Amino acid sequence: MSTRLRFGIVVIALEVQFWFPVWLLFLLDRGFTTGQAALADGLFRLVATACEVPVGYLSDRIGRKKSLYLALGGTAATFLLIASVQNAFDLAVAWTAWGVVWALVSGLLTACGWELGMQTGGKGASEAVRFVRIRRVCAAAAMLVSLLTAGLLYDARPALPFTITALLAAAAIPVAAGLPDIAREADSAQASLPGGIRALKRPAAAPMRLALGAAAVVLVAGWSIQMVFQPLGLEAGLDARSISVLFAGYAVAQLVGAWCVGRVKWSRVPVLVGSVLGTAVLCLGVWTGFRAGAPAISLACLILLGLCYSVGTAYGDIWVSGLAHTSNRATMLSLSSLLGGAFMIFTRPALGMIAGEASAAAAFGIWAVVCCFLTLALWAVLAKRKTLAGAEDVAEST
Repeated sequence: MSTRLRFGIVVIALEVQFWFPVWLLFLLDRGFTTGQAALADGLFRLVATACEVPVGYLSDRIGRKKSLYLALGGTAATFLLIASVQNAFDLAVAWTAWGVVWALVSGLLTACGWELGMQTGGKGASEAVRFVRIRRVCAAAAMLVSLLTAGLLYDARPALPFTITALLAAAAIPVAAGLPDIAREADSAQASLPGGIRALKRPAAAPMRLALGAAAVVLVAGWSIQMVFQPLGLEAGLDARSISVLFAGYAVAQLVGAWCVGRVKWSRVPVLVGSVLGTAVLCLGVWTGFRAGAPAISLACLILLGLCYSVGTAYGDIWVSGLAHTSNRATMLSLSSLLGGAFMIFTRPALGMIAGEASAAAAFGIWAVVCCFLTLALWAVLAKRKTLAGAEDVAEST
C-alpha cells in the first residue's frame, strides 16, 4: 500500500462526520434537554480552543506517528463513550474528551501530510503540496459521504453513527503503523512551548506572523458564516432532508476546491485575498437573492462559499507549513486555528443573534460588508509586506 493511500485512509478515518447532522437528535433521544446539549457544545468548544496549542506542541515533541495513534485511539474511545452516554456526568466527560481529540487532529493532519510529502519521492515542496491536497480532498469526501448517510444510519439505530466512527478510527490504526517515520529537525530555540511562542517575537519570524494572521483571517471569513447556514435553509422553506442536501452541495464545492490545490498555479496574495473577497461577494449574493425573491440564487451562492473556504484555508495552511519546521509545524498550525477561533467566539454568536432577531439573509448581508473590510485589510498588509513572505511562494513553485 502506497504512502499516499495510507495517508488518505487515515485522513478519512479522522474526518468522517456521521455525527454532524444527528448529534443533537441523539442527545434528545437519550433524554437530554436542548439546554444540556448546548452546554455540552460550549464545553467542547472551550476545551478544543484551550487545547489547540498545547496538543500541537505535544505532537511536535512526540512525533507524528505516535500522534496519529493517539488521535485514532482517542477518536475510537471517545465516540464509543458518546454512543453510551446516559447522564450529565457521562456527557461532560465525553464532550471534554472530544474537545481534546478535536484539537489534536486540528493541526496534526496537515503537518503530517506536509512532512510525508517533503520526504517522499525526492520532490520536496511540490510533493508536500500534493499531500496537502490529498488531506483536503479526503476530508471533503469524508464529509460528503457522512452527510448523505448519517440520517440512514441514525434511523437504523441512533447510536450507529457514533459507533461506526469509532470502528473506522480503530481500523485505521494498523494502516497508520505502515506510514514511514518522519525525520525530526533539531530546533533548540523552540524546545519548549514558551520558547516557541517567544521566538515569534523575533524580527526573523515576521513572515510566520504574517502567515498566521492571514490564515486566521481566511478561517474567520469562511467559518463564521456557517453559523447561519441552517437558519437560511429554513427561511428558504427547506425541510431537514433538503437542508442536508444543501450541506452536501457545500461539501462538493469544498471537494472541488481541494482538488484544485497545487494543480492551478496561483500565487499567495490573489488566493488568500480572493478567497475572502469571494466570500464577501457570495454573501452579498445570498442577501440579494432573498431581497429579489429568488432564494434559489441565494442557495447557489451558499454552496459556492465552500469553494472559497476550501481553497483559501488550504493555501493558508500551505504557507504556514512551508515556513515552519518539523519541530514546531503542528504548533504553528494549531496557533493559526486558535487565532481564528478566538475571533469566532464573538463572530459566530453575533451572526446567530442577527439571524434570530432579523433574518439569516440579513446576517449574510452584514457579513458581506465585514468581509469587504477584511479583504481590504488583508490585501493592504500582504501587498505592503510582500518582502516578508520568506522563500518563494510554495503555490507558485508548484
